[in-house]
Amino acid sequence: MINKRLTILALLIFVVLILSGCADYKEIDETTLIKGIGIDLTEDEQIKYSLQIIQPSPNVSQGESQNGATSSGAVTISVVGETIDEASRKTISLTGRTPYYGHSELIVINEKVAKKGLQKYLDYLVRKHDIRGTSIMVFVKESANKILNSKHVLQKISAIGIQHSVNGMNQMGYNITTDLFQFMTALESKTIDPVGGIISLTKNLSSDKNLPQEILASFGGVIFKGDKLVDWLTPKETRGYNWVKEPKEVKGPVIIQVPGKDKTQKVSIEVKNSATKIRPVIENNKIKMEIKIKSLGFVIENMTPEIQIEDKKFRKFLNKMFRQTVKNEIEKTIQKSKQNGADIFGFAQVLNRKYPKKYQQVSREWDSILKDLEVDILIDAEIMRSHMLK
Repeated sequence: MINKRLTILALLIFVVLILSGCADYKEIDETTLIKGIGIDLTEDEQIKYSLQIIQPSPNVSQGESQNGATSSGAVTISVVGETIDEASRKTISLTGRTPYYGHSELIVINEKVAKKGLQKYLDYLVRKHDIRGTSIMVFVKESANKILNSKHVLQKISAIGIQHSVNGMNQMGYNITTDLFQFMTALESKTIDPVGGIISLTKNLSSDKNLPQEILASFGGVIFKGDKLVDWLTPKETRGYNWVKEPKEVKGPVIIQVPGKDKTQKVSIEVKNSATKIRPVIENNKIKMEIKIKSLGFVIENMTPEIQIEDKKFRKFLNKMFRQTVKNEIEKTIQKSKQNGADIFGFAQVLNRKYPKKYQQVSREWDSILKDLEVDILIDAEIMRSHMLK
């Protein structure tokens, strides 16, 4: 009996040792560390695939520079293929190494690709086990290759700089942060349409000749209907989306124009915190949505020195305009989403959660219902008094 147990134990140890190996293991000097991925289409609609590769400093191994700290920057290469898999493998002929995507942080997609429908182009990225689901996705009107080759103001590696820019602009609510996992989750859902952030090249207003004439900037968003890009959001429309879907991300400023001949008289409101609730309402068998937003802010800048912020009439005016500004931004975004038949706010999702039977009854007609859907926006926004700030 003891011998039998020892035999079984020995077999188990043997199996564990055999199976614990990495079948696809590669030495670090056999791989290239990828930071950014770019997808464009050629004129004959083949895939132009770009990879931003960390470029180690001389005499520094790639393993030591995987976080970019000791690297001299990055190099971007491009190849053309019939599929992304083929294109990815073709890069080996340029580098002599297998691309490793475990450090990728960014996926840049040109609008021509996105308008064709992303499902087929994302399939490889989702199946590839070493591509991060947390890689930020951005959409561009320029070529993805050009964006990856552009210089960031602070970062040597543009993929890292773009990621920081996208995350940073969230404080204003002027961009949308969507990673690969979030985008695919929305894409596979039947009750919400995907959105995404954008990156673009803008004119450099600085007189510093050491900086490029065009620099990377992140303002605005995109709307999808299913897997196809259908429209672009302005920065204010993007914030209209974020007020509803990501209220904690919006920090401001909300700029209020003070009436008068002097157009420079403005007040900036910083948003301290916001919360949103979407509620479906069914009245007389008609569906409508109710959006309630509660927000607190404080004056971060006053360009009307002759008017005291504590003046009751002025404060009443500011509170009114604060509420109206938030409501206007949301209304414009809802209108654009309706025009495109894209349920980016997930109204169907909200209805399905609260009234699943009702949603099942109307699911096939939801596109036409969305077009004329009544949405009530209730804003409870208030500017805190200065003595309330701690």
